[in-house]
Amino acid sequence: MDIEKIRKYLPYAWIGLPLIGAIIMLILGCVNGHAAVKVMMFVCVALLVILAGLIFFYYYAFGEFLDRTKNYFLTNRETGRNVRLADLDFATVNDRMNYFMAKRVSDERELWMGGFLGKRGLFGADDVFKPLAIYKMLFDVAEVNTTENLQMFFDMPDPDFARMINCLEGANDNNMSRKLTSLRRVNDGTQIARLSEFLTANMKYIQGRMLAYISAHIREFDEPKDRH
Repeated sequence: MDIEKIRKYLPYAWIGLPLIGAIIMLILGCVNGHAAVKVMMFVCVALLVILAGLIFFYYYAFGEFLDRTKNYFLTNRETGRNVRLADLDFATVNDRMNYFMAKRVSDERELWMGGFLGKRGLFGADDVFKPLAIYKMLFDVAEVNTTENLQMFFDMPDPDFARMINCLEGANDNNMSRKLTSLRRVNDGTQIARLSEFLTANMKYIQGRMLAYISAHIREFDEPKDRH
């Protein structure tokens, strides 16, 4: 049973059932010949209508009935349709993070050399996007896997590298933070090859970490529907 699909129809049922009950009571009240019973039925009609109105107001006031929010990763930008969290795949996450990065920097070098990780206001409330941005940076370097791209990791200013490591540790990825710190210290001519080997071998790991992080923080990626 698809609970998410059923859930979105529940408000309509909660509002519709009291209204249906009110209509039935109204019909029965109109045909009933006993004045006292008729009055009681009309009172019940009024109460059912008020109940339906209160339920509608609750969902309207709290934004659930009108669904005034969308999720950055679960809402299709073109169609506006939602996908289940269980159906979210890395291709979608990668596409959304490409869009996220493109809205904030003009080229990839700016991510590594332009103080990107130190800028405020770029990563949403509580910097929720920052761990994903870091994983995305590492994934893209591994995917391109050229000497020039890999060198950016070593040329990255120390304050930005410290921010990267602190963010990974904050996301409970101490293994990645320790390995990157160790690789950053290599300076014997093998550093590029070592970084390339490590990142390309861990591309699936990075994908899994991104999906797990999104799943754990999914409600933090909700945003108003009028935003893109």
